[in-house]
Amino acid sequence: MYRCVCAKIKNSKRMCRHRLRRCALSPLARRDLPIDASPEAPELLDAMSRKTFLAKMEHGIEKPVGYIIPIQWGDNNCWNTSEWHFKRGNCFLLPGDSPMGYRLPLSSIGLPPNLIDRDPNGIPKTFGRMKNANVTVSQEPVKTAISFECRAGKLYVFMPPVTDFEHYLLLLRAVEYAAKAASVSIVLEGYTPPYDSRVEKFAVTPDPGVIEVNVHPVDSWAKLVKNTTTLYALARENRLIAEKFMLDGRHTGTGGGNHVTMGGKTPMQSPFIRRPDVLRSFITFWQHHPGLSYLFSSMFIGPTSQAPRVDEARDELLYELEIAFSQMPTGEVPQPWLVDRLLRNLLVDLTGNTHRAEFCIDKLYSPDSATGRLGLVEFRGFEMPPHSRMSLMQMLLLRTLLALGFGSSLITSLWLDGIPNYTTNFCYRIL
Repeated sequence: MYRCVCAKIKNSKRMCRHRLRRCALSPLARRDLPIDASPEAPELLDAMSRKTFLAKMEHGIEKPVGYIIPIQWGDNNCWNTSEWHFKRGNCFLLPGDSPMGYRLPLSSIGLPPNLIDRDPNGIPKTFGRMKNANVTVSQEPVKTAISFECRAGKLYVFMPPVTDFEHYLLLLRAVEYAAKAASVSIVLEGYTPPYDSRVEKFAVTPDPGVIEVNVHPVDSWAKLVKNTTTLYALARENRLIAEKFMLDGRHTGTGGGNHVTMGGKTPMQSPFIRRPDVLRSFITFWQHHPGLSYLFSSMFIGPTSQAPRVDEARDELLYELEIAFSQMPTGEVPQPWLVDRLLRNLLVDLTGNTHRAEFCIDKLYSPDSATGRLGLVEFRGFEMPPHSRMSLMQMLLLRTLLALGFGSSLITSLWLDGIPNYTTNFCYRIL
């Protein structure tokens, strides 16, 4: 399998085979085991469970558990590879049960490089024709690698981290070619593909008690309706629902969030970056109508919930937010970073966490990383409703408010009746 991958991504097969023999991996260094290894020894229970120890002994300490190909895309616009040299001659994995790619002894060859994420604004609109890139043998050790490991009768391929989606596709094409040539089935694991606005993706993640599904974004209402109804239908076919009953018989939601993310096809097309006053309209409208924060929320609300309101953090936050709004111009602005710099330290919870907020701007235009500059605003104050039409109603509400806010600001001030519009004051007047 790995020979086929070598043949697909480079010309010198002999060099790769020689290098991979030198990097044959053993599950545990011989020096880490006692002379008379026995599963009865109590000191082994501290480092690994008895079951794991027996499995490793049954496999054989001297047998390799997999193979690796050191490879990384370099500044010379081609793949770079190198030999890994160790004092003991062979490459021994770190103890543990994680996939092989997570247990490589990278500290023996130096710290891994800090990969710089690709700027989302620098991604081309379309994919060009991909060609097999050349491979250069580097004098410096390459500290990322693709690995091949057999576990439970299946071949696992650990994908290394890359910065560009095109590079991930080149590796994936080589793996697919090798799997077809060897007539074997593989399981991909390791690092996920980097962000690319030209590629749609969705993720299914197990969470405690629920299954989290991140659906890919859409650009029309018809597609949103189709995706939402299909998701609910498939969940019901698999005996999954978005509701539950408490011990006392109360009907409630699952507790999982129906978080909505809004933005543009590219970061610079996001309405929240082009028009910062659109986000200001959302915040003020929610502040003037606090029922929106609780109508669609779960049982857990307040400052320590997953989506606390703006006025549920510090008492002086509304005054500071009003100052930030006064510095926010109306209409389109040339500075994409303006809305993030004005609101990053205000749309937070009690601890200053920007993620646990009703309006999350972690991925709007963060200076921390490229993946934080996607032009996205996440609305977290929604719980997963039991029916698809209820979910679509929430989406329709947000789409309507976005259209109104983009046409003209809904509300321009946080103040109501001469005082800041705290939820407590609002509820007091209603009562």
